Amino acid sequence: MVKRVLIVEDEEALRDAIQLKYENDKRYLFYFASNGKEGLQLLSTYTEWEETSEGRRLLRCKIDLVVTDLRMPSPYRNSAAQTIKAENHVYDGVDFLRQINNLKYDVGKIVISAYGDDKVMQDIMAEGAFRFLPKPFTLDQLEKAFNDYFKHKSHLSRKTPGGFIEPRGNYYLQRWRDENGKARSLSIPRYNVSSGE
Repeated sequence: MVKRVLIVEDEEALRDAIQLKYENDKRYLFYFASNGKEGLQLLSTYTEWEETSEGRRLLRCKIDLVVTDLRMPSPYRNSAAQTIKAENHVYDGVDFLRQINNLKYDVGKIVISAYGDDKVMQDIMAEGAFRFLPKPFTLDQLEKAFNDYFKHKSHLSRKTPGGFIEPRGNYYLQRWRDENGKARSLSIPRYNVSSGE
């Protein structure tokens, strides 16, 4: 079964590289957005809705996994879900994750960035991120991250989808259990708050 992955990334070169790598791959179908607003529009487009007396109700999102950059323009941080129709909204990664959750899209979430501190790690995990992948990364590392998510998704007994992240000196330690119940961990280097993308 084809896995549908939405990449939300404002860096055109990275979007192009992913598209080129997977153009003949039958396992995945990729959608691309340059910011959170476009990402939400794509999620809405690929969602089945039911009309009820109270309005539209989300039945099923056809996109399985969202991979989003952390730092994208966002003039309206922490905006409420009901205001997403405003034309000038562009969400950063954390705002985008919040909107996905507020709108109850049942999708996996992976965050990519060259930026991250304790507060950001707490925020993305609170919003249900499965994994944080620090930039720069290879496309093989990216594929491993979303393959890990799909393996996890098929193992429904797991209670903590992304495990948890804790600060450890000059790195973060992310811990989780794999599909066989074996404890796994990943070290993520700490990043300077002032660093750019």
